[in-house]
Amino acid sequence: MNLLVAMFLVGAAAGPPVADAVLVLDLRPMGVAAEDTRVVDGLVAAAVATTVGRLPADARPLVHTSEELRTLSDVEARRTLVGCDDGSSTCIAELAGALGARYVVSGTLGRLEGDVVLQLSLLDTSTTRTLSRGNVTRTSVSALATAVPAVVDELLRPLVPADDVTPAAVGGPSAALIGGGALASVGVVAAVVGFGGLFVLDGRLGPGSGATTADKEQAIELAWPALIIGSVGAVAVVVGAVVAGVGLTSTEP
Repeated sequence: MNLLVAMFLVGAAAGPPVADAVLVLDLRPMGVAAEDTRVVDGLVAAAVATTVGRLPADARPLVHTSEELRTLSDVEARRTLVGCDDGSSTCIAELAGALGARYVVSGTLGRLEGDVVLQLSLLDTSTTRTLSRGNVTRTSVSALATAVPAVVDELLRPLVPADDVTPAAVGGPSAALIGGGALASVGVVAAVVGFGGLFVLDGRLGPGSGATTADKEQAIELAWPALIIGSVGAVAVVVGAVVAGVGLTSTEP
């Protein structure tokens, strides 16, 4: 019996479990080179960490990998100690429970008619129930790499809803706040130009201005565009202020 493994499992059993830790197991290769499988192992683990990182810090589960476990002892020795077979969900549940992990991400990396197929599942060890499954097929491992984050994000949806993002992850002013402010600024300029032009034209048409009939006709022709520009500018100010207000509200914690 591996003394280090025994000591670790006893310590894990004695202490309180980490209720929502996630254990990311190595993928089982099926006709895929071992080095390619290790690369995808790392991609899956990184994607899991990124997805759960969207949760608030006080609700964010720890992420463990088989690579981390191997720094303590061999994973196969752990399976032998808990007395289970590699393929069953009960075995995975017992292993994860001994490590204090409630959720387990496991899967396979194989080939199907020349394509590379990644299949993943999310297991809740407290109920030994599979919460979700995901798969993606690409023509090569390099093409598969770009699809891993999306399939992992969908796989972890039971743990990380799409709208469950930390305020810190949002960061900075929203597009609505920026766009609304810009629209309101342009509206102010248009309103000043339009209504300011009307004011000037009104002075040219007033009593004692000495304006000729031709001058007055020209002023009237220019008044309409000035009125339209000023009115559009006023509307833009109102709309921009409303949009910016919505954006400001959405960025508040």
